[in-house]
Amino acid sequence: MKKRKSLNFGGLIISKLKALTITFVLIVFIGGQGWGQTTIQSGSTFNASNIQTGYTVTINAGGTLNMDVDRSFTSVTTVNAGTSTITGSGILTISGENGVGIAPGNTLVINSTCNSTILRTTTSGNPCTISGTGTFNATGNIVINKAQGNNTGTMIIGPNVTVGCTQVQIGTGNNGSWNITVNGKLIIRGGIGFLEQADKTIGKTLNSGSTVEYDGYIDQTVYPTTYNNLILSGSGTKTISGVTTVNGTLSMEGTAIASASPAYGTNAKLQYNTATARTAGVEWVTPFIAAGGIVIAGTGAITLNEDKILYNALAVNDGATFNIPAAYSIKATSIANSGTVNVFSTSASVTGQLVAAGSSGEGTYNVQRWIPDELENSDDWHIISCPVTGGSSMQAWADQQQVNTGDGDYDLAPYAEQVGTNPWGDWDPFISQDGTDEFSRGKGYAMRRVVSPAYSYVTFTGTGIYTGTFGVAITRGANGWNALGNPYTSVISINSFLTTNAPTGASQLAESPNNVVYIYDPTTGNYTGTANGNIALGQGFIVKAKEDGGNITFNPAMQNTNAATFKNAEIPMAT
Repeated sequence: MKKRKSLNFGGLIISKLKALTITFVLIVFIGGQGWGQTTIQSGSTFNASNIQTGYTVTINAGGTLNMDVDRSFTSVTTVNAGTSTITGSGILTISGENGVGIAPGNTLVINSTCNSTILRTTTSGNPCTISGTGTFNATGNIVINKAQGNNTGTMIIGPNVTVGCTQVQIGTGNNGSWNITVNGKLIIRGGIGFLEQADKTIGKTLNSGSTVEYDGYIDQTVYPTTYNNLILSGSGTKTISGVTTVNGTLSMEGTAIASASPAYGTNAKLQYNTATARTAGVEWVTPFIAAGGIVIAGTGAITLNEDKILYNALAVNDGATFNIPAAYSIKATSIANSGTVNVFSTSASVTGQLVAAGSSGEGTYNVQRWIPDELENSDDWHIISCPVTGGSSMQAWADQQQVNTGDGDYDLAPYAEQVGTNPWGDWDPFISQDGTDEFSRGKGYAMRRVVSPAYSYVTFTGTGIYTGTFGVAITRGANGWNALGNPYTSVISINSFLTTNAPTGASQLAESPNNVVYIYDPTTGNYTGTANGNIALGQGFIVKAKEDGGNITFNPAMQNTNAATFKNAEIPMAT
């Protein structure tokens, strides 16, 4: 008996004897599997769970690969013009060096998550498109291949899809052109975004609605071109040079730093969207004139780095924090605050300032006013004014700010133009510890804190700030002395205040020598009057009303960001 031998052809076992004639059978797979590969024909849907790990997958136009499970293949290639689809909730991983290849005229729709080595056009001709609503991450490059000769290789990233890569590079071919068109989002993680050659460049079309993100955790070079939306994220320095323009949004994210500011289109905006606290950099130019303004987003606090002028809106989103240090100021057309704005003060003459023509939102404002503690005794009185709206009661504020107490009252009181038979008036009534009184807009209050308080400043917390023009009533039932206060989160010009409220016509200030403002100086225990200089943020002061009293006007024209010291002393108070 002859020994039997066997031949194994891809799982088909054929036995033979020595003299046996072998007939080879050609097996054709239509929309199925064979020899380490799967071909999905037009009109067919294949589940990834039915394809072995490590196979190569070909998707004809009209075919669909359904990622019903996570699966790893060697490569995926589309063929023929039309639409090939990858969908499902499973994650597709491509491990082979050929990655994912898209045929000319074919649109690969990604509605799932795909992680691949590379993304490539297979050859030249009609554009190769990747679209859908999913995410494609290439650990390597996007490679634009084309045939030899004067022809074109083009990769199109459709709207809504996100495609990440190390860089975009020129592949095969000599003459002709290599192009990429972005309608969705392109993420670049390599140091150089576009790998070109001396005589071969990549045409770049970044359409309206598109976003390019430089997301490397390394230093990166931003290609000089015109972007719709540009995101600088990850870490390291993102070098901006040449003519780089942003027409949509420049978003600073992660801990990335811009080496320079791009040019901003007419409707552009600058956004900070990070979970890491940072100080604004060179990207925030001043004046910032683009219509989109500045947006503070994310949870990382953003701190102003210098005085800023903003011709449009400043928006602080919900959960975001914007800090104005004591040395700096910002002027904006308006502020929309749904987050937190902090204005800091470190001395009598160094306080942050915010000037806005309008405000909206119900976020939180914390406005500090440094209060000199030079006497450190019971005579250390100050006249203050509250610059926020929507704050707590005066009683709660007094508790928080360590205002002195006695006989059931706080050492905190408005000014009464006449008290009983006293024609000179007095600070009255002192605020009861049992009440729920509120600060009045534009009014001044005498305040004395405890000896040596824990902090050298008080903080006014509210949900809004005062903007615009408004009036404050003053009276003259006796000698006409009234306590007012700077209502704004910036200094106001004394000259502008007096000019607006000159003792003529409908204005209500008394005539010379009392058409000045008087400020209390605790170092001398006297009021001093002046017609020049500035009234500091949070500063209260005294004016004298003309006969019959009336209304004092505050308006934005009085505001400025000049230096002002809390409590000035210039000339003796006239009586």
